[in-house]
Amino acid sequence: MPGGSATFRAPIAAWPATAPAGTPIGYAKGTFPYFFTDSDGDGIIGPGEAVMANRYASWTPRLLKAAYNYQVAAKDPGGYAHNPVYLLQLLYDSLDSLAERVAVDMRALSRP
Repeated sequence: MPGGSATFRAPIAAWPATAPAGTPIGYAKGTFPYFFTDSDGDGIIGPGEAVMANRYASWTPRLLKAAYNYQVAAKDPGGYAHNPVYLLQLLYDSLDSLAERVAVDMRALSRP
């Protein structure tokens, strides 16, 4: 997918601005549960934010589905070999869904 993981994380990060709770979200690749409240709004989850007490909790069904699909693709070390088309379809479908609520330029993307 053009732009890699940044193409996908940006719409997830933009989502809270349109959500009722307005809680900023961030991703910490190596720290469970991976999605945390971006308390300082800088777009980066620092060590002080990547703690269980700060886990993201303002999920909507659409955002949860997109975050789950991103996590599946990000954490599957063999996805590029075993079923890359399926992973790309998951990511594309999630971006397409997020695009209904946040600005996502889907023109350069096509569903595999």
